[in-house]
Amino acid sequence: MKIGILGSGNGAHAVAFDFARAGYDVYMGDFPQFHAGVAAISEQGGIYAEGEMQGFQKVAYAGHDFETVVKDAEMVLIVATANAAVPMAEACRPYVHPGQIFVVCPGSCFGVIEFKRALGYELTDPSVIVAETSTLPYAARLVKPGTVTIPNRLKGGLFVAALPKNATEEVFRILSTVYEAMRPASSILQTSLQNGNPAIHPAIMLSNLARVENREAWQFYHDGVTLGVGRIIEAVDKERIAIGAACGVQILDDPTLGLMQGYMYDATYDVGYIKSPGFAGIMAPTTADHRYFDEDGNNLCLWEDMGKALGIKTTAITTVINMCSIVRAKDYRALMTKSMKSLGLDQFEPSELGTIL
Repeated sequence: MKIGILGSGNGAHAVAFDFARAGYDVYMGDFPQFHAGVAAISEQGGIYAEGEMQGFQKVAYAGHDFETVVKDAEMVLIVATANAAVPMAEACRPYVHPGQIFVVCPGSCFGVIEFKRALGYELTDPSVIVAETSTLPYAARLVKPGTVTIPNRLKGGLFVAALPKNATEEVFRILSTVYEAMRPASSILQTSLQNGNPAIHPAIMLSNLARVENREAWQFYHDGVTLGVGRIIEAVDKERIAIGAACGVQILDDPTLGLMQGYMYDATYDVGYIKSPGFAGIMAPTTADHRYFDEDGNNLCLWEDMGKALGIKTTAITTVINMCSIVRAKDYRALMTKSMKSLGLDQFEPSELGTIL
């Protein structure tokens, strides 16, 4: 079976390696501005992995021709940052045919809706299925282009959901041949709200800003979390869980989820991260111009918007957005790309969201 992988960063390397290891014919593509990864993979004929996945796996194609990657692929996984969902969909659009499956991995808060709309399909159109995962199935870091290290391959707490909703089992059937820990989610509300990154990343960045801007070397989770930082994460996390509950969706708290995944030491908001085996060695950014502010700040704005629509107080979320806006000298609310209205969620009653989506 032909599998397309769009993206060439940490996660895309890991996903491509894993699918090739499972016996699929893997074709990788990315935009020309991201040349180093696909060039290295093309030159060596595949990907090297270290850590929890090891060895070398062949890749049939790695380059910038989206037609070669997308055409006739049974499944195409988009493994990139959240802001890539729409441009990736637009690049795929000329080559899509009925019966294909696209998976946004990870969905990063309703990436599945953004991608399917940008492809030009109604959300409930069954002719082309678009799904999303709740998170990336790995902790992954590039050693160099063409070589990835995997300190943690998820042991559980990995979910997938599709649009239309009744296609989730079909997507799961294929993905489960690679990801034995994956489970079908109740809806895309679960996969999207189960993404805990907006609760974690901005809190740690804000609390360690001097370290970041002074370009110090420190481990993001092991050195960046304290009791107080954990309290910020917990406050935001509780509001996220409340938003899910208002939609009729049960969302796991991040430490409990992280323990299932193999990241956390225990299910606490401080020691769980500080001693986390799955986050060991993950270094902090050396600039504030980073997706931990921009991507996660954007998603926090969506959570705040959902809270307003659902009647949920989001005091902690609002506070973190305000601080991110001050630090980055930009109004994240004015720049937000996802809202209840833009995603079309405002047309439903809260009680309907879980059943329709």
